[in-house]
Amino acid sequence: MKKENFLNAIKSLRKNSKKRKFDQTLDLVVNLKEVDKKNTFDAYVTLPHSSGRSAKICAIVDSEYEKSADALTDKVINKEMLMKLQAKDVSKLAKEYDIFIAQASLMGQIASALGKILGPLGKMPNPKSGGVLMPGADIKLTVDKFRKNMRVRNRNESIIKSSIGKESFNDEALAENADAVYEGIVHVLPNGEGNVKDVLVKFTMSKPVIVGKGGGGDAGKK
Repeated sequence: MKKENFLNAIKSLRKNSKKRKFDQTLDLVVNLKEVDKKNTFDAYVTLPHSSGRSAKICAIVDSEYEKSADALTDKVINKEMLMKLQAKDVSKLAKEYDIFIAQASLMGQIASALGKILGPLGKMPNPKSGGVLMPGADIKLTVDKFRKNMRVRNRNESIIKSSIGKESFNDEALAENADAVYEGIVHVLPNGEGNVKDVLVKFTMSKPVIVGKGGGGDAGKK
């Protein structure tokens, strides 16, 4: 799949979609094949352009990071607050924040207090994705990473859907975002494009346009 495929599909989408009274989101839809639905796909992709939405980050830290986290993130929970959290509080946090980062020394308490709710949602601070702060870590680098990167994942189904921009963005920027997300997905799939059935783009309230089939295909068909 090439960037030109995405560019042509987006142009076709604009041409054949009804204009709405709000700035619609552009979604990239990748249908998968020959993958185990139970193996959750979860990766972070760096977008060349903004998606139009910044991830809301909650930091769970002790005194070492509390001051800097307060300046850099959307919400800070310190050790004392962590100990007082009730299930209803955790559920509210899970709905409001996209990313949770945490100080490594607090992970035991976090697992006990938040694990049952954040775990199934895939929002537990994850050391593999850089969401767990080791002693001396630069929290700004961690926050910047999650601000600039977009999480791409499925939920026990053979489809990955990602919001990659807004209708008001120019076609070139949208195509570059789509290409970056697609390449990020293919890079992680066991058989690369061999696991891609087809790729589509759509606005919030439009019918989808096919970008192409796995391993290639004709762009811009509906």
